[in-house]
Amino acid sequence: MASDVRALFGAFGGVMAVACLEGRMGRVLAARGGRSAAAELGDFAFFAGEPAEELLRATCAEIVVAQNARWRALRPQWRAFPRWAFGEAPADVGRLRERAAVPAGYELRALDAETAALCRAQEWSRDLAAAHMGKGCEGFVLLRGGEVCAGAAAYARSSRGASIQVDTRADLRRRGLAGCCAANYILRCLERGVYPEWDAHTRASAALAESLGYGGRREYTALWRGE
Repeated sequence: MASDVRALFGAFGGVMAVACLEGRMGRVLAARGGRSAAAELGDFAFFAGEPAEELLRATCAEIVVAQNARWRALRPQWRAFPRWAFGEAPADVGRLRERAAVPAGYELRALDAETAALCRAQEWSRDLAAAHMGKGCEGFVLLRGGEVCAGAAAYARSSRGASIQVDTRADLRRRGLAGCCAANYILRCLERGVYPEWDAHTRASAALAESLGYGGRREYTALWRGE
């Protein structure tokens, strides 16, 4: 099915949609003889092609991204909000290496079974080791006193890209911790020939991306299902 609807998506949906279309994670649904499709992964659902009510009903992801306004018109009650995508990945490796320096008092650890379990033990950090990644979690976290303080990790992985998720414990924000983790993970992606996709949920995340060297910022509209 995924190969049949791939053309509907094109570049829409980025790494998350591609991961679904490749069959690596998530799922793909189709309707109207392949003229409508949805890619659902974790908290996200992407809708492409002709609007189809049955696909909206068949998915439950909280964050909905529609390819066109006709899809959004089917759910006027869902709250619209902005997100920010970036068309250019960082190219200044020197800048990334500077940002990757570990702050005093913290320990940088790669995500593995142990650190993933630590992430999943706290509500704020669970998406750093998203359940749909299974044993394929990858990224970096900063620990202090054996506790996760910040992290950057793949929320989704396609064969050629990673969709990056970053977060910091609320009481430790604005100290450069997320930037350190993100810089280390971006460098790891670039070393492996993996595209480090950044899709920002907040203005603060968009600003962090630009400080790391991302360019081509583009705002788009997403919907909050709110059901």
